[in-house]
Amino acid sequence: MLQNKSTKVFSETNSFFSSTEKGIYRIMELYRTLNLHRLQLGQQEMPQSTFRKGDILLGLLLFPIYSISNVYSYSTSHLSKTIEAQKNTFYRFKNDFNINWRSVVFKCNKVLLGKIEECADNNTTSLKCLVFDDTDFEKSTYKTEHISKIWSHVNHCRFFGFKGLFLGLWDGKSFFALDFSLHKENGKNKKKPFGLTAKQRQKVSLRASTS
Repeated sequence: MLQNKSTKVFSETNSFFSSTEKGIYRIMELYRTLNLHRLQLGQQEMPQSTFRKGDILLGLLLFPIYSISNVYSYSTSHLSKTIEAQKNTFYRFKNDFNINWRSVVFKCNKVLLGKIEECADNNTTSLKCLVFDDTDFEKSTYKTEHISKIWSHVNHCRFFGFKGLFLGLWDGKSFFALDFSLHKENGKNKKKPFGLTAKQRQKVSLRASTS
């Protein structure tokens, strides 16, 4: 008896696409090469699950091909008619705190770099380097959990949001995202930790406790 009774397999959807859709075909091939369906994503699959977690991840990888910017816009896209998953399936997957996304990124890069090393030209003189970057993620409200005011070195001002730190590798031909983290900033005003007033902090705590 199968441990998982998933009835929908996204990795088989390539049969629905024409041969001219090279972007989708390459995503499918990359998915198989990286063995993403074998990754342990969070806790064990539920026997009653309609979709496997690895296949939901594949669905997310297809979002850029269909110019889907977020899960909400997915519900009105052509992709939703192909794989038949409701938007809540992706919301639950993205909000699953048991999934170690950094581990997923690490395993994918390990396989990719290994494949490239097998085909690499040892005589190449291409420059390889690590790239460090920080990016501001501005939010329109302070009511987001763990939010703070951050200082933007680009706009030279403070606003509500998160500071993203990213580590990448450039091998002369391709760029690999190796690691990432999101941060909030304490700020210098001790009366307003994280740039929030006492009333604002209370609202954020109340919202987090009820979510």
